[in-house]
Amino acid sequence: MKKEISFQTLYEKVLGGWIGKSLGGIVGAPVECHKVLGNFTSSDCWPDTLYPNDDLDIQVVWLELLEEYGSRVTSKEMADIWQERCWYNFSEYGFFLYNRQRGIEPPLSGKFNNWFCKECMGCPIRSEIWGMFGACNPLLAAKMARYDGELDHTGVSVEAERFFAAAEAEAFCAKDLNECLQAGLSVLSSGSSLRAIYDEVQELYAKYQSLEGVHLPLMRRFGHRDYSKVEINFAFTLLSLLVGGGDMKETIVAAINCGWDSDCTAATAGSLLGILHGAQACPKDWVEKMGERLDCDVNVRHKNALLTEFAYDTCLVIAEGAQTVNRKLKITNIPQEAQKKVEERLKSRSKPKKVRLRAIYRQGLSISSDTPTEISVQVTNRGDAFQGKVCVNADADLQISCPQTVEVVHGASKFVLSCTYTGKELRDKNLIQVKILRDKECVAELNTGLIGARPWLIYGPYFDIYDHSKFDKNPYRNEEVITHPNHIPGNFEVMVHNYVYKDQAYLNEKELLKQDLPSERPLLVYTEEDRLTKEEFGGFEGESCYYVVREVICPKDHDCLAVFSCCAPLTVWADGEKVYEKEEEGSCGLLDIRIPVTFRAEKPMRFVAKVYSRTDARELSMFFVEHFTEDKSRGVSFALDCMRYVKPAFLPEETKKYPFRG
Repeated sequence: MKKEISFQTLYEKVLGGWIGKSLGGIVGAPVECHKVLGNFTSSDCWPDTLYPNDDLDIQVVWLELLEEYGSRVTSKEMADIWQERCWYNFSEYGFFLYNRQRGIEPPLSGKFNNWFCKECMGCPIRSEIWGMFGACNPLLAAKMARYDGELDHTGVSVEAERFFAAAEAEAFCAKDLNECLQAGLSVLSSGSSLRAIYDEVQELYAKYQSLEGVHLPLMRRFGHRDYSKVEINFAFTLLSLLVGGGDMKETIVAAINCGWDSDCTAATAGSLLGILHGAQACPKDWVEKMGERLDCDVNVRHKNALLTEFAYDTCLVIAEGAQTVNRKLKITNIPQEAQKKVEERLKSRSKPKKVRLRAIYRQGLSISSDTPTEISVQVTNRGDAFQGKVCVNADADLQISCPQTVEVVHGASKFVLSCTYTGKELRDKNLIQVKILRDKECVAELNTGLIGARPWLIYGPYFDIYDHSKFDKNPYRNEEVITHPNHIPGNFEVMVHNYVYKDQAYLNEKELLKQDLPSERPLLVYTEEDRLTKEEFGGFEGESCYYVVREVICPKDHDCLAVFSCCAPLTVWADGEKVYEKEEEGSCGLLDIRIPVTFRAEKPMRFVAKVYSRTDARELSMFFVEHFTEDKSRGVSFALDCMRYVKPAFLPEETKKYPFRG
């Protein structure tokens, strides 16, 4: 049964949502990443300077997507317009663009090689446009939020965006906040951790009845060193809504006092209340301070539009959706001018294609020169059956074997691309274009790709079996004594510990900086992601030292950054020169170590990383990024996709491949 809402009421709720979103982002921005309990009040939290915010900016892009493409958009169209119109290319946004530039489409674009950011706040903050588009229809809102979220996230991040979109959709017709939150719960998967978080927040608030009482238990349970992780911020968003009691100011203040990703939590809570209660519930003094216009930092028509204009344009795409995909909403009393605009758009929309293609990676996302990689092309046809001609184009060094014609049945079918790599080095980016022709007309197109496998030559593990600080030589194994270590005083620890030393050369380091050392019997590991975990290192437990070698070629002279992250002490050499050294153990982040390097066109650069871990932890990542630029014309990843990786000149005894396990 459809729920009726007048155009004027719809507009007031949409305007309230965008105002609440903007106010929360403004007030929360100065204390973003403050991982402490705050004591702000509504009278001392307004900032001196207002900045653009990605929480809102990307949704302005989505509005223009809906205006131009219509209501039946999917993640494919979202990805296209992001690259065309949104420069945001840092953190998870950058890894989405990095994957997309190499032919990796959603949902893989959100989780492949995105190990640190894949469950952060970058997509839950984009829920409002889908909640509005799916007004009174939480399932539709959650569906659109999933398309969006899977661009650059996976798992609990996508679940959180679905939750908030569904809650915001329900806010157009709900009696109170609880009904909104229940709608959010209704779209979560049965095993979602957000259900448990929701219940815990409710139970803790019922017990303590204060932000201060609940903050510590939530931080203890869900806190993370990364301020932008979803679980802790989801919990704080819910807590702020409970503490605020429906008052937008108090809710936003509660959110920023919680800390962590405070601009996101405050903006989401503010927008939900704005939709639920309408623009009249927004604090007038804050609205006056904020001003009347958007201040976007992306390449959009609405860059500095009036908020009232932005809200009106949002209502138009909601109205189009109500006549196409939103079967739960009926908008009454639509102004003649608005109805005319909607009808004009509906007439201009092209019919959706009947044939669609999708890549299924049967043997992983990477390719190397030793064995072919197969990609299964899934064909979905909503029309009549026909015989199609297959046309394939691929990047250099990639040979594709596939059928020349396929029977495209009504429903689902598939065929296989067998891909062989012929290049000397492994290219990071290997694009493939597949077209299906029917009577010379292209009826379906697929752009996909394969990642050049990353070769890592790993030497080790190396370690010492006695404590050099206590003994000049091995006290239990020497020319005079061979005995159990426990028989020598001061040696008890060696039964369960090893020893590693920063200045100890465990192999001929000078030679390794120039060439491989086959006599050390290194392990050759191929990975699809830019990272080694303990498993890829070989699985050894205990204090130990490893040397990791990579040779990389850039096709042009280029100044860039070699980016490393390592949880252990680390020394890095580039072309024989020591370029970095750290002695601390620590957790892995994203851009922890940024080393300026200068590539010469087509000249291999040899990187040697010495990892000496005094704990069981072992993790290393390595990739290459541009120096950050001011180019905001379109979306291009900060990660370089032009690199080639040199395979070892000799074949080690032991070689392992680790496909993406996401």
